[in-house]
Amino acid sequence: MATELSLIVVEDNELLREEMVSFLTRPGWQAHGVDCGEELNKWLQQYTPHIAVLDVNLPYEDGYSIANRLRSSYPAVGIVMLSARVLRGERAAGYQSGADVYLTKPTSTTELISVIENLARRLPVAEPVREVEFTLCRATGVLQTQQGVSCQLTATETRLIELLALAPQQLADTAYVLAQLSLGKSGEVSKDAFAVALTRLRQKCKQALAVDNIVVAHRGIGYRLSVPVVLN
Repeated sequence: MATELSLIVVEDNELLREEMVSFLTRPGWQAHGVDCGEELNKWLQQYTPHIAVLDVNLPYEDGYSIANRLRSSYPAVGIVMLSARVLRGERAAGYQSGADVYLTKPTSTTELISVIENLARRLPVAEPVREVEFTLCRATGVLQTQQGVSCQLTATETRLIELLALAPQQLADTAYVLAQLSLGKSGEVSKDAFAVALTRLRQKCKQALAVDNIVVAHRGIGYRLSVPVVLN
């Protein structure tokens, strides 16, 4: 069974935090988000991070302090610090507190992914492992794990998973998804109707397959599968 890379994002800007968690949730990666050091402490009571992405300007306890205690408690953790502060002394303070990488905002998502991939190669969990795959039977609409746990999907849900599974990097444009889901129907599938269907699909997969947020939204881009799905 594959070991997922556990990422924790500590960012007090709710919109930015949600976007980062959504983008970083991908096959083999499980991302979580909290808004301050206190909430991080609660999360750490249940989980162990492999990589932490920390904002510097946080309420109550800044990113430097959090990085320092994370490094003390989890020596092998990868720490990425994000900040709008660009002075040389600020960057040095980040490294002195235990950060592996200090990136300035706004941060390129491509660069952030590359940094995390590079840090992950140093971790024991980054050894090559076989990803847990899900299989979708298009004829029956059954989504199944390798262990045989299954979930019955509706025709619309089956078509959505199929579209994303066939898309490059399992990421598809919003307009394309809506257009494809509208084919053969009496009218176009609205964004509101799609949002309702997507919520039901996520809840269904979480309950039946223990998969959080199986379809991830990328603001201004489209939708992507958070787990690898093969079709038969």
